[in-house]
Amino acid sequence: MGWWSKGCRMCFARLTYGFLEVTFGGGLWRLNHGEVCGVLPDEACIMVCNHGSYLDWLLLDLLLLRKERRNVTFLAKTKLLGNPVWRLMIWYRRAILVDEQEKLQGTAKIIRLFRNQGESKPLVVIFPEGTRSRSGQRLPASPGAAWLARKCGVRLVPVALRGFWQVWPPDRLLPSVRRTGLLVRFLDPIDVELIGDDEAATALAMDRIYEVIGESRSSPGLMAKGVTQAL
Repeated sequence: MGWWSKGCRMCFARLTYGFLEVTFGGGLWRLNHGEVCGVLPDEACIMVCNHGSYLDWLLLDLLLLRKERRNVTFLAKTKLLGNPVWRLMIWYRRAILVDEQEKLQGTAKIIRLFRNQGESKPLVVIFPEGTRSRSGQRLPASPGAAWLARKCGVRLVPVALRGFWQVWPPDRLLPSVRRTGLLVRFLDPIDVELIGDDEAATALAMDRIYEVIGESRSSPGLMAKGVTQAL
């Protein structure tokens, strides 16, 4: 790809990301009374989240980028490259592909990211369930995130995303316009070295996440130490 073609692609990607930010990070987030609770540790870490919607990565990316001033690297499946919008966003946000064909290369990229950019406190987001839940219910989780956290010498930070499935479930072409409370809650970090077992560490992270998913929507502001903020 020549510098002119790459420059045009970059401009188009920025415009597309800006459109997504205004549409979802602005309109849809505010329409659904989006709230953020908890405290994101000021350190390099691997974040693990439940996965029920295309909104998961987009709103979390916007939140971390605009409010926390932290850049984030997402892990993505190769099949998303079939969608031209997501393919562009994967390239623009420098997501790491992690399917079977890319697993070793992707793992090496993550390890290098933490080793080479440790001072910049990198964040890597992983969805251990591997795919969006079609029912909104919990799916089996891979222990890969805990394994990577141990290899990279960082902690796991569980992040609960509540209401996202209700707004844009996988069986809908477009998100719903009905008002549903959205909540992003950062939970206490998990030191995988203290647990010693990757499956147990991942299960603990997902248990904490789904405890929040099942809580009442009436009192999100009481659920964390941090100050609730708007995206």
